[in-house]
Amino acid sequence: MTSPPFRPVKSSIAQFDADPEKFKIAAEAQRIRLAGLSDPMLALATSDVQPPPHQIRAVYGESLPRTPLRFLLADDPGAGKTIMAGLYIKEALLRDDVKRCLVIAPGGWWTSGRTSSSSSSGSTSTS
Repeated sequence: MTSPPFRPVKSSIAQFDADPEKFKIAAEAQRIRLAGLSDPMLALATSDVQPPPHQIRAVYGESLPRTPLRFLLADDPGAGKTIMAGLYIKEALLRDDVKRCLVIAPGGWWTSGRTSSSSSSGSTSTS
């Protein structure tokens, strides 16, 4: 029985000649992607809204544990449906639980609420 031919081992020394800006962007993207593992309320922490406790409880205590969730969000005017829906959608997107989301809103909301909801949640919408 003969032994296999000797092959020289390539050097395993890492080279650090990559573009530092590209590395920084890639590292930041990875950090953001994994942030949801350590922060269960990431959407709340990264939003400009300060919802009252009942909205936080509705989103994080009732809706998110039931993912995937198909629901109709209906409540009295001024109860914070838009904020709750925005938090739920943003959190689900950050957790990679949702690929697509359909939002059906009354016509009056779409023309008046579009700018206020997109500026407060940091997201954009298309018609």
